[in-house]
Amino acid sequence: MVRILIGAFVLASLIGCSTTETPAAGDKPAAGKAAPAKAAAPGLKAELAKIKTAIAAAKTGDDFMKVTTDCGKLEIEGAMKGAKVGEDPEFKATCNVLKTVTRAKLAIAESTGGKMSTHCLSASMSLDDLVKEPGPDKPNHEKLAADLKKACGM
Repeated sequence: MVRILIGAFVLASLIGCSTTETPAAGDKPAAGKAAPAKAAAPGLKAELAKIKTAIAAAKTGDDFMKVTTDCGKLEIEGAMKGAKVGEDPEFKATCNVLKTVTRAKLAIAESTGGKMSTHCLSASMSLDDLVKEPGPDKPNHEKLAADLKKACGM
């Protein structure tokens, strides 16, 4: 009995997976047509204001992890509503740039003499990603990356 059920399942899977749907004579395939992206959620500005406050107050790795989590939550909630929050310029400026620059500056301030800040490695990796992106702030980010590596002894 088990062999019959397994055989029927395999056969059904093969038949179901091997059939392809072809468009009717007058229909054109939908390839190349993407659904229009919705604008960012209306409450995004308020949420980003809260995140900016959290970034300004962040001092520990856990604080920055909470900011990262909050930013990810905004992206997920936006995606569930069909919005591309990650492409919003203010979102990028807050969750990518501001968070990275703030953490890098904190790492520089905390690194003294032979003591490297606990933020050095994470800030350096995030700043390296930021430096790769083109934009008007690229020279500032490159200088900050050099200052960070010097302060952290990297």
